[in-house]
Amino acid sequence: MGGMVSQLLILEHPEIVRALVLVDTAAEVPKGLLYEERLNQRKRLIEMAETEGMEAVFEEQERITPLHPALAANPRFVEIWREQFLMTSREAYIACAKAMSSRRSLLGELGAISVPTLVICGEKDEPFLDPSRQMHEAIPGSKLVIISGAGHGPQMETPAEFNRVLADFLAKVHEASAV
Repeated sequence: MGGMVSQLLILEHPEIVRALVLVDTAAEVPKGLLYEERLNQRKRLIEMAETEGMEAVFEEQERITPLHPALAANPRFVEIWREQFLMTSREAYIACAKAMSSRRSLLGELGAISVPTLVICGEKDEPFLDPSRQMHEAIPGSKLVIISGAGHGPQMETPAEFNRVLADFLAKVHEASAV
């Protein structure tokens, strides 16, 4: 949700944003068979939240979208992730899931972004590879980085590489603003 919110923020209030980083997100509901499958999964998860509760949703989500091996090997991470997930109210989960599936396209508006922009996507996050490329093409002067070996959470799955890419980008933003 953060990438979607960030796009709306910069488009509605560009004066408060100095730089933009978009990670494994899209400017519109992605298309294609793979994403259709994800939409169907999301519908099933919404039904499950309504009828069985958040514990059942967590278990099903873990089954259909296995964690990156580096994360799955860390029992403390899984425990914290589970605790945080279960703190989400059923109503909030359902509202967010529905909003992600039906939001308006922002792709045609991204050309208005004039701040330095970094678009990052994990190479294994198939539903978001093309949308990441589309955002990169739509945002003038943006930089696209596909992180090898990562899925939907490169900041957690490949933290050293993600942090290197982010730190390099932010250093350039800082240098440019100091001039």
